[in-house]
Amino acid sequence: MRLLSVIWMIKGLMAWSIIFGVGPEAAIPFENRLLSFQAVTVYFAVIDLVAAVGLWLTSTWGGVLWLLACISQLLLGFFFPRLLPLSLPLLVSYGGLILAYFVATWLAEVENA
Repeated sequence: MRLLSVIWMIKGLMAWSIIFGVGPEAAIPFENRLLSFQAVTVYFAVIDLVAAVGLWLTSTWGGVLWLLACISQLLLGFFFPRLLPLSLPLLVSYGGLILAYFVATWLAEVENA
């Protein structure tokens, strides 16, 4: 869970770098981008970091927020591919991470029972 937390922390910080205009996506200032792009970027900048903290603390709410972040990114990419493009490696990695999370949660419950 901690490794996943670090990965999600980096993902959230990358979203904040877009907002602050740091990095390769700084060619167009954030305030000049489409409102839909701004909303999606701010949403993931916040939810990814909060989910990362929750995963680091190994709390239940962290897992729930992480699942919400994953599912919302997949759904946004499916319904709005021009706004949030999805690739096959991203789909496979998210699917594998979600499956691994459910298996780890199930194994922890079986161990405690």
